[in-house]
Amino acid sequence: MTTYKYTNQQKASLAWIDDSFNRVYALLLRGQLEKARVIISQLLVSEVLNSNDRIDCIYLKSVILSHQYSYTGDKEGLNEAQALLHETIGKFGEQAPPKKVLRYQLELAHVYLKGLHFFKAEQLLNTIISDCSIYHQEYKTRAYTLLSKLNIEQNNYTKALEYNSIALHAAEKINDPILLIDVYNILGNLYLKKRRQSEAQLYLNRAFSLAKQKNYYEAKVIAQKLIAVSFAKNSQYKEAMENFLEALEASKKIGHRSNIAHCLINIGTIHAHLLNYPEALNRYSTAIAIYHGILDERSKVILLNNIGNTHYAIEKYDTAITYFSKVLIVAKNIEYAEMEAHAYAQLSKVYIAKQQFGSAISFANKSAQLYNELEQSSKEKHGNLMNLAQIAFYQKQYSQARNYALLCIEKAKLYKDDYYLIKSSKLIANIYETQGKYKKAAEYYKLYSSFQSEWFKIQKLRHTLDAEIRYSINEKEKDIEILRKENEYNSILIEQNKQMELQNKQLRSVNEELKQFAYVVSHDLKEPMRMIVSYTQLIEKHHKDKLSGDTGIFFGYVKDGATRMNKLLEDLLEYATVGRNKEQLVLNDLNEIIATIIVSNLHVKIQENKAVILFNHLPTIMAEQSLLVQLFQNLVSNAIKFKGDRIPVITITSEEDNERYLFGVSDNGIGIAKEYQERIFKMFQRLHGRSEYEGSGIGLSICQKIVYRLGGKIWIESEVGKGTTFFFTILKQ
Repeated sequence: MTTYKYTNQQKASLAWIDDSFNRVYALLLRGQLEKARVIISQLLVSEVLNSNDRIDCIYLKSVILSHQYSYTGDKEGLNEAQALLHETIGKFGEQAPPKKVLRYQLELAHVYLKGLHFFKAEQLLNTIISDCSIYHQEYKTRAYTLLSKLNIEQNNYTKALEYNSIALHAAEKINDPILLIDVYNILGNLYLKKRRQSEAQLYLNRAFSLAKQKNYYEAKVIAQKLIAVSFAKNSQYKEAMENFLEALEASKKIGHRSNIAHCLINIGTIHAHLLNYPEALNRYSTAIAIYHGILDERSKVILLNNIGNTHYAIEKYDTAITYFSKVLIVAKNIEYAEMEAHAYAQLSKVYIAKQQFGSAISFANKSAQLYNELEQSSKEKHGNLMNLAQIAFYQKQYSQARNYALLCIEKAKLYKDDYYLIKSSKLIANIYETQGKYKKAAEYYKLYSSFQSEWFKIQKLRHTLDAEIRYSINEKEKDIEILRKENEYNSILIEQNKQMELQNKQLRSVNEELKQFAYVVSHDLKEPMRMIVSYTQLIEKHHKDKLSGDTGIFFGYVKDGATRMNKLLEDLLEYATVGRNKEQLVLNDLNEIIATIIVSNLHVKIQENKAVILFNHLPTIMAEQSLLVQLFQNLVSNAIKFKGDRIPVITITSEEDNERYLFGVSDNGIGIAKEYQERIFKMFQRLHGRSEYEGSGIGLSICQKIVYRLGGKIWIESEVGKGTTFFFTILKQ
């Protein structure tokens, strides 16, 4: 036998290739796809790869592209992964190592599954299982896990459980922790869908713990998200919210946009269950505006249904009909029969509330027909039973109405649905009372009273829990805001130091003047003001008992004036430095900027005022990001401040032509009289006393300066008592 001897250079090359592959696998586990992609790109252009190594590189590139699709919904990347795998598998000859062939086939089956090519995926997975020998149990087990996922996608939960049970038994024998984590997550998800919460929690906790131990970041996030779902299904909303928020932050760290969207939707649903409808709509709006393109069709259906439910709860019936109609269209297009039946039931429910029984009857009958055709029972079916009961009562078919209502009670008890227990028991009491059967009516009124009493207790607890959750979130966000401001302040200091060192070379004369002005304001003027404020505080502390009569009044004027002057200097500094730090021009998705303002920068203010921010399909524009954030944040904050005695509803819209974008920020606040509409953009112009509204009267001047810098103009349209719309343009070039 001839032994091949490697040179030192060849040995180093082989070690580098092996090390690169190991780093890519580790990065994939940690969700660091971009770093993994860079390493593979470097390998593919290197000259040290042999043909086998190059094939392995192509395999890893397809894995990265497949992961990228899961994270960002990049369908082109998924198609490229499929093409690469097809091409490589086609090059394998009869002498190709079976393990390598099986690994590639498994990844191709996974790509088929992600692309919803279920028939192709199932065929290939069955081929893999039949081709695996006793020496290839790992690949056989992975094939069973993918078959389980496939059947979950097709709502075949019983079959999915059979496949995953086989996979679990094999994975425990093989002792492959990464494989075991995936099996645990799938099993936990399955038990959630079959409403076996304790078993779901058991396997999901195992998955989370093991994934954390093995640095399997994506699986850890998925496990935590599913654990949160399990808590929510048990009405443990505080625990659910904590886990969703942690999963949300973890998803943001690795850029898993699909998980971010699902977390936002679920957080919105918890807020809806806790009767915090404005916050629920804010979360849903963020999800649909930013992440609509990466949500799978089923998730879109559920999101649209949730938005419809929220509008129904706040009695905006026409809006609810719009969303439920969208649910129906999408559910039909993707053949999602259960949600199609549910959409008909939802529409019937709304039309009953509107007392339009003609439409209600038609939709309820269609829902009943579809539910009867479904092979497995649906949790939502009892909602349509209530619709049918109410319709029969309206038609004076009392016996039929009672039968439907009794069936509704039975199903509502099974699913612990207090809302329908109340509605159905009250309807039965009304039926008996209408028929003159007062004893039976009294019996059901008593039952209705007990259900309603329990419901009120639950509602009270939910209100309390919502307040606790909002407080907890606010405290956390305040800490984040303080840290963010400290970081910004430190960044500004660093930037100012750099500018001071390079000012003679980098700044033009105008910017130099502005810099000197900012320096004077921030140091020469603010320092004496800080001293005045400090000494007024000391005088008040040590001589408070001597400050009586006119002396106390005059001292109050001094203290108030010093505080206002200090704030005025801060605002002047902000105005003077707008656009002074020349940032790089970058593409900015305004949907993401508005979402950041809602969920981060102004979240506390929005929560306190119960403000609703509506926006959708805003453009992506080239500009300095900080200017756009400051502009929109000032306008939204201004709209909330001048809300009057109403819950603020703020709508952000956009239009465009060949040259410019036109934006509108509308509110339902106190409005501005026509004679004052020119004044508001001038510095220090206030239309209200300080006792009514805080501020120095410089915020809108800053907005005007930013808009001018972006090559546009700003103006308003307003009517006193009805609200204001700020319009502004931004040049495209």
